[in-house]
Amino acid sequence: MESDAKNFSVSSRLECDDSLAASSNTQPTTIIQEDGVVWYLSDFLSPSESDRLLAQSLAEIPWTQDNIRIFGRSVPVPRLSAWFSSVNATYKYSGLVHQPKPKPEFLAKLLSVVVARTGFDFNSVLVNLYRDGSDSMGWHADDEPELGSEVTIASLNVGTRRVIRFKHRHKKELRMALPVAHGSLLMMYAPLQEFWLHEVPKCKDISTPRVNFSFRTMRSS
Repeated sequence: MESDAKNFSVSSRLECDDSLAASSNTQPTTIIQEDGVVWYLSDFLSPSESDRLLAQSLAEIPWTQDNIRIFGRSVPVPRLSAWFSSVNATYKYSGLVHQPKPKPEFLAKLLSVVVARTGFDFNSVLVNLYRDGSDSMGWHADDEPELGSEVTIASLNVGTRRVIRFKHRHKKELRMALPVAHGSLLMMYAPLQEFWLHEVPKCKDISTPRVNFSFRTMRSS
């Protein structure tokens, strides 16, 4: 797929959903093509499907807030999360251990839809709830050993549009950001996690929630 900068707005300095916005596009747009591929589809779900998924997620997912240790202090993680796995896989990252929870019926159906439409046999999903603009995700790569060496991730978003930012690990000039819309899908293909980091920065002007579903394939133990 070729990149078409006219179909979306990208800025290396974008933090909040203010002057830049991703426009609706029925075809995926390539965002990154170097050392991995990222493409973005703004309307993977229809507006009504997106609204329903957001409502079900807020009501039916058993959200938890973890704590991590920073400089010897226990600090709440700035978001809520839940981990689900069809292969009963435990997920470990940032010193946290996530045990799989039973999937709500709507989430099992969503997993089937994502697998069918992307062609990837995802078997697990990490769901994050950003309650408002004070919730965030720091710079990281999804490169845990349990994911194997060839990591492809489907990132489905519903709720308030938030910005995701990317930066190359070695080429400092390669930085970009994209506001991801309600009902959108962002695909990250190997070997992206080896060369790039990504984050969801804080934004004080946002007061409404966003839910992100990060579908991935876990190696069965």
